[in-house]
Amino acid sequence: MLLSLAQWLQTLSPDLGFLRVFQYLTLRAVMAALTALLIG
Repeated sequence: MLLSLAQWLQTLSPDLGFLRVFQYLTLRAVMAALTALLIG
């Protein structure tokens, strides 16, 4: 959900480049959750 919101806001205003951080953090959170499920 954060990823889609960040992408939508970026299309509205390309000046909001800092929103790319949300995409990176979302990817890291998903990968961390998958790793935790595999280990646990």
